[in-house]
Amino acid sequence: MIYHYHPYNKAEPTSSGDEGPLAAHHHSAMDFIVIASIFSSDVIAGLVFVFAGFLLIPLIRKYYHILFLFHNRLRVRYSDSRATVKGINMELKYVPLHDLLIQAGYTYQKSFYNKKEVLWEPDSKNEDSLIATTNMLRTPDSYGYVNVSYDLFHYWSLSMSATYTGSMIASHMVDPESEYTVLENTPVFFDLNTKVSYHMHLKDDLSLELFVGIKNVFNSYQTDFDAGINRDAGYIYGPTMPRTFIFGVKAGMFK
Repeated sequence: MIYHYHPYNKAEPTSSGDEGPLAAHHHSAMDFIVIASIFSSDVIAGLVFVFAGFLLIPLIRKYYHILFLFHNRLRVRYSDSRATVKGINMELKYVPLHDLLIQAGYTYQKSFYNKKEVLWEPDSKNEDSLIATTNMLRTPDSYGYVNVSYDLFHYWSLSMSATYTGSMIASHMVDPESEYTVLENTPVFFDLNTKVSYHMHLKDDLSLELFVGIKNVFNSYQTDFDAGINRDAGYIYGPTMPRTFIFGVKAGMFK
């Protein structure tokens, strides 16, 4: 099934005679086309779809420096280039046992501007010194996830979730005076979380849950944060927290 989507109308199947997403809906900022395939059985279900998105109305990318009291400065950036996002997504749900549920997904995509975006240029206008890229920043080409939940025995349950984030390109302003910016290739991250829970049914639908677990088991985390008064506050990527041990109590109306 082929779906054509743009933000001002609901997704509708397109016929083979359509001219494509670039020929229609010129008033919209973004057009998408999706080709999907779904399969399912008693224990397994899956979805595979190919997608492409086109930014039709470019925004303007300029640098503005707005001065405030005490010489504080606000830096505003826009984009003047059309962009394309295209790739493939796969999702799977598997129930091999009554008490075991496995869900997984993976996406491979390419996200790029149709012309190079200039991140920094010297006062001399020397084109050889420009820092520019067609890649969308902090947007990995590949990423995925796995979720597993298992009711062990009696009132005990085990859950595990993992997130894979591929390498991406991030901008890093290393000189605040000249605003000299470089492009950094980030490492691959694998963020694994585990939790063991004990459920107690108190009365009717009221339940109590005791749990203990570890977030980011392998401590897959950014290690090159900027520091100091002139740090680049936007140079952040990857999982949001390092290895963290958790425990707690939850009460409510749940099974």
